[in-house]
Amino acid sequence: MVLGPVRFQPSEPAKILYCLGIAGYLTKKKELLMVRGWRLGPVKLPHPAYLGPLVLVLALTMLLMVVQRDLGTALLFFGLLACQFYVAAPRLDYLLGGLLTLILGAVAAYRVFPHVQARIDIWLNPWASPQAGGFQVIQSLLAISSGGILGAGLGRGYPQIIPAVTTDLTFAAWTEETGIAGAVALISLYLLLLERAFKAALSSRDDFTLLVGTGLASLLALQSLVILAGTLGLVPLTGVTLPLFNYGGSSLVTSLASVGFLLKISAEAKEA
Repeated sequence: MVLGPVRFQPSEPAKILYCLGIAGYLTKKKELLMVRGWRLGPVKLPHPAYLGPLVLVLALTMLLMVVQRDLGTALLFFGLLACQFYVAAPRLDYLLGGLLTLILGAVAAYRVFPHVQARIDIWLNPWASPQAGGFQVIQSLLAISSGGILGAGLGRGYPQIIPAVTTDLTFAAWTEETGIAGAVALISLYLLLLERAFKAALSSRDDFTLLVGTGLASLLALQSLVILAGTLGLVPLTGVTLPLFNYGGSSLVTSLASVGFLLKISAEAKEA
């Protein structure tokens, strides 16, 4: 989106606004959501009057993202809501219900949207179209495999042959130049960041701050997991950026804002 001299990705700031909105609703309806109102198969769910607004917001958001072919953001919105909902109402049957919903939604999207089907088919067998849809996945895997233990050395790789290397597949170029050692080091840094993020979130003194903190920490965790797994070929590539690492002003601002919120939560907890 272009707004005067500023160009930005609307879905990036929407992640934080979505997190704040869901946290506000769950804070007000927390006790009511713990009460089982109706049964869906083996799963007992809250009353539709309280669960309905969440389902409606999630459905509209995910539908919009899928239609715009932003599958990664759709997955992040679902995961973010699931994490915040579980913190507000920690029931195993609710978690199972969310997992079932995700599976059914993925199957439906695969059958309804051709671009979703193409993305999954490429993931399952990228060599079926090595010069077309599968080219990005193949080049990523080849770059990672060529890195070896210690890599080719900084500046000695070939990132120019990896499609979207500055936005989606930076981790592939990093692994090519630094090897498994560099990849493990980078992942370790992310694990440390996420450990501190969740620790800060769980130190919150009130429900709203707790839900916002865990939502932002979950957002960082989900983004990291989805793009790293996609780069390694474990899940379909979705176009999600690696927080604080990939190129992209909107993504960087959102990630820094999330970290800033978490630092503020941590500081307030220490002062209390």
